[in-house]
Amino acid sequence: MTLREKRLWIAAGVCLAAIYTAIFFARRIVDFLRARGELRWVVLAVFAAAAAIVLWRVVRSHPGWREIAAVAACGVLYALVLSRLERHEERLHFLEYGLFAGLVEAALRERGVKGAGVLAVLVTFAAGWLDEGIQGRVPGRVYDLRDVGFNLAAGILAVLAVTARRIAQRRSRLR
Repeated sequence: MTLREKRLWIAAGVCLAAIYTAIFFARRIVDFLRARGELRWVVLAVFAAAAAIVLWRVVRSHPGWREIAAVAACGVLYALVLSRLERHEERLHFLEYGLFAGLVEAALRERGVKGAGVLAVLVTFAAGWLDEGIQGRVPGRVYDLRDVGFNLAAGILAVLAVTARRIAQRRSRLR
């Protein structure tokens, strides 16, 4: 196992631990922010920071037009899915599961696993289903099968984004 792979697995584990830990106290924080009318702005700030990080990573690599187009298309898809989520906290959850899927895919790819993207999506789906199962047993929380689907969609979209970017990078290098 390379040092990079080890770091990616640790980051994925920390991400998932944060998601599962938040099940127990996130409702209080969300209710606090919502009561003060600040939840929308906090969510917007988190997404602005995430978008800035993605943009920084893409620009730093001196992308070709194919790579820019691939990242932009995935950004549009991401925005379309987010528009379907009714509550702001669901949008944050979508971001968390996208990050988790991206980290798992990168760790699997670093290991040289064929079909790393498909496996990353399956791991994300299982983690999201477990998340909802835990929520169904916590007082004040509910099991929602739609959320399992959104967790899966987050994984698919994250893997699609990194795969599309990688393909675009390869095609740009070939020309």
